[in-house]
Amino acid sequence: MTDDRADPKLAPGVLGAAAWLMGREGEGDANLLQRAYVTGLLRKSGAGGLWKCDGSLLKRLVRHRVRSGKLPKCGAVLIGIGEMIALSHADEDEIESILGRLFRRSYPETTRLRFLRQALDVVRPKKIVPRSSSSTLYEKDELSIMDWKQITFADRWMRHPEPLSSVFGYGLRLIVRVLLRNDPARLRWFVSEADKRGLLTATISAVGEACYWNEKTAKQAFKSGVPLFVGFGVVSTGAEF
Repeated sequence: MTDDRADPKLAPGVLGAAAWLMGREGEGDANLLQRAYVTGLLRKSGAGGLWKCDGSLLKRLVRHRVRSGKLPKCGAVLIGIGEMIALSHADEDEIESILGRLFRRSYPETTRLRFLRQALDVVRPKKIVPRSSSSTLYEKDELSIMDWKQITFADRWMRHPEPLSSVFGYGLRLIVRVLLRNDPARLRWFVSEADKRGLLTATISAVGEACYWNEKTAKQAFKSGVPLFVGFGVVSTGAEF
């Protein structure tokens, strides 16, 4: 089986992201890939190695496209950018801040929701993967209940994080971080959409990871309206509850 990390054509959304970043939407895959190599946005892997992305160029292109008002037409672009960040030395905080404009004011509401649904569809598993944890807190209805179970579960999770499976890629992580930073109240809706696609556990893990590594992001979780995510914020920041 070919590892998608060794071939950018196989990584979710990468070619779509490259097309948007280079202003080449509608161009064929082979031409897109060649152009990405020529510009230096992507670099070919060595024998059996991983493809790479130029993080500095990625940041410049994201900034240029967002400022130009040339908004991506499909949510797969965000997934692809997440994959590119993972295989580069990009300034994640800066890119997430730039992309946040898409959620604050650039899109009409219906377009924004469709965009996020499209992104989830790109990474949804072809076959629903059983939860690795038996905790009922990984069930959508339980997420809406605020009691001490949420806080104690969040505390245990932060002490022993459950890493997000690589099967979902890095794009989901990116979307969760962008939402936490720029539109945390939308996470309640996003969780519901993720659950419909078998991505609830992955989304919870992505939020937990984001809060674990960044206290500023963790504070944003207080505004999510999702009790478990509030719990992640409380535990990560040491806030009194």
